[in-house]
Amino acid sequence: MRSVRMASLLCVVAATGCGDDTAVVNSDAGIDAVADLAVDGPVEAYCAPLLPDGGFTARDGCPVALPPAKDLLDEALAKLKLDRCTVIYSAADKSLFPATLWNDPYRMPFFDAVHGAALNAPPFARTLVQQLDAAVVHTRPVTAGLMVAMHYAGHGGQVCLPAPRAVGADPLADALARLIQQSGGKADVAALAQQAAVLPQELQRALAPVVDALAGAALARDEALNGVDLGPPPGIDFETLFTYAASLTIRSKSGKTMAPSQEWVRHLLEGKEQGFRYGLLYQAAVRLAAAVEGADLGHFAGLKLAGELNVLTPVGRVVVRGAGDDAYDPADAKLGPAIALLLDTGGKDTYRVNAGATASAANPVSVLIDLSGADSYGYTEVPSPYDGKRLVSDADGRSPGVDPSLGNGPVSLSEVSRQGAGRLGIGLLFDLGAEGDSYTSLRMSQGFGALGVGVLHDAGGNDTYRGENGVQGAAVFGIGLLLDDGGDDSYETYHQSQGFAYAGGVGLLYDRSGSDSYLADPGDPDQGGDPLYYTPQLSGKGNSSFTQGAGLGRRADTTDKIYMSGGLGVIRDLEGNDTYQASVFAQGTGYWFGTGILADGKGDDHYDGLWYVQGSDAHFALAVLWDDGGNDRYNSKLVPKATSVGVGHDYSVGWLLDLGGDDTYRAPGLSLGSGNDNGMGFLVDVGGSDSYDTKGKRTLGGASLGSTGAAGPRASVITLGVFIDTQGQDSYVVDGNPDPRDDSSWLYQSTNTQQTSEWGVGLDSPGGQATLP
Repeated sequence: MRSVRMASLLCVVAATGCGDDTAVVNSDAGIDAVADLAVDGPVEAYCAPLLPDGGFTARDGCPVALPPAKDLLDEALAKLKLDRCTVIYSAADKSLFPATLWNDPYRMPFFDAVHGAALNAPPFARTLVQQLDAAVVHTRPVTAGLMVAMHYAGHGGQVCLPAPRAVGADPLADALARLIQQSGGKADVAALAQQAAVLPQELQRALAPVVDALAGAALARDEALNGVDLGPPPGIDFETLFTYAASLTIRSKSGKTMAPSQEWVRHLLEGKEQGFRYGLLYQAAVRLAAAVEGADLGHFAGLKLAGELNVLTPVGRVVVRGAGDDAYDPADAKLGPAIALLLDTGGKDTYRVNAGATASAANPVSVLIDLSGADSYGYTEVPSPYDGKRLVSDADGRSPGVDPSLGNGPVSLSEVSRQGAGRLGIGLLFDLGAEGDSYTSLRMSQGFGALGVGVLHDAGGNDTYRGENGVQGAAVFGIGLLLDDGGDDSYETYHQSQGFAYAGGVGLLYDRSGSDSYLADPGDPDQGGDPLYYTPQLSGKGNSSFTQGAGLGRRADTTDKIYMSGGLGVIRDLEGNDTYQASVFAQGTGYWFGTGILADGKGDDHYDGLWYVQGSDAHFALAVLWDDGGNDRYNSKLVPKATSVGVGHDYSVGWLLDLGGDDTYRAPGLSLGSGNDNGMGFLVDVGGSDSYDTKGKRTLGGASLGSTGAAGPRASVITLGVFIDTQGQDSYVVDGNPDPRDDSSWLYQSTNTQQTSEWGVGLDSPGGQATLP
């Protein structure tokens, strides 16, 4: 069984390197090393060592870690004549499908070890979340967060930020000259020095390493594309590739897409020979983020300047403005054709430019840094007759008709990425002020990466984030990160957002504190929704969400057999009374070897969704909803339709863990720790007096082989449902009738007496623990 490398972490070292002493991190260990990285004085270099493999390897033939003593989980499994070591998908189970299905080249490196032994999922999710928690309190949170993302994308390795170079009398002018010259331009150092003179020397010295790192990132992007296969002659050019970078899942305005059936597309995306060199770009993004975060720009907040620095380079403009209420408009010739670096020291600013997002293939890197003020990030609005009450369109408009491949309604066709987006490059937005800001875009924005890295970091305040598709920590063959440091924030979207990842991607949304609202329009008009994005489960009555911790892959068993395993989508909210609302596939969900995690910390939270939500998934996927505590409500506002609340369907593993509080669950017929069609579903609720109200019988530890049939080869493959509630006085209502299950246990009774591989169990205990080491 494949082992899992648990983390690539940042270390602070002397210029001689990271040294040989690295800690082994097992599945039950946090990443304390990250917190130790904070330093007060200057350092000479930063390196990111790859930690040795740890966790999820076979131990005496058992693929999971065992607790010191047996507990309620062991008791429940024993009632089914199972144990922790046998809750697996075996090699024989996998052999029922073509090898190409189980071994496609896009698989996340951790996936097989975690999915293959279902009890590995909670410790895997816990370790990942601990790594993220440690990263965001680091002195360079974006840098450390990108290191975690890069590792899980399968491109971990040592990354070093070199010691700062010696500077002369004109450090910023010298750095700008290096950027211009390496990009093929000619630099007049004297003229650059004259322009830079409007900035204090201290600010010039702080920005020089950032410009050098930006130059390095531009070179790395070009090297990542060096030698890639762009199709049979004449092939496509880089600008076309930029346009199509996200088209596998986010359709281009033309409707064209890069078809994986074409060999060159597979070469490109696999990242091997003739492919895109992801690792080079990811490492460059880490170095660039480390340079920005190490520049200590915060103490320049509110600084007024003698004038504006505005330098045109071959990769975009470098602009520095002082405090004032500025407006940045794409129609301003002084800001075109693209921006490589923009620093604004303060004021209530309005950004209608891309704002830290790559604008073209010729603009390989874009960084925006705003130091203070309540800012508004948006775009030039061009109303469409199809907008209705949705976000106003930009110049690309909306689809005028109903196309099931796009949606039930007029979806946005915007081709412009904004607000921390890297398409075919690196886009970083740092808003370092404590004031509340607003972010509005349509698609591929707000921490979005496609063949690139996109980051949005907001340092605090009550913020609003609005977008439609591919926003708020989303990735397609790339890394997307949205990090919000605090405040009562509002996130709104429809589709493929809020911690979403397609194949080859890692999408992360992290919110540190505050009572936050996460809305993915539910799509049901009867429940206040707008059915915009087509979903076969609820056509016209729901949306395809894939939000709030969702991993999506490319299923091709009925088409061209070109499979693409899904990526890793994570949403982490550390504390606060939060609300989550979505439609179909959301809140810790996965599809086709995708992995989705929703991890919520302290607070009284509300979760509402319709189908495949709340630790539920389908088709060889992995899903976890983890709530650390509080009095939580599941589906108290929306009426759930099916397959939700800790359900695994069709070789999928789904978990819902609620670790405290008086919780209320309303659930559909297949729910509450149940498995379906060779899936495994688990619900573990620890502590509190809880209430459960569910429809139908396949629930509360249900298991049904269902449509796969009794006589087929899949009849021997495990289908498992486990429900455990510990402590408290609990109440149960099943199909409208009170059901006295408190302090009792039960076995799921299949209606199909021929089945021998359906295992379902429920256990409500007045005490004890369910340990997941």
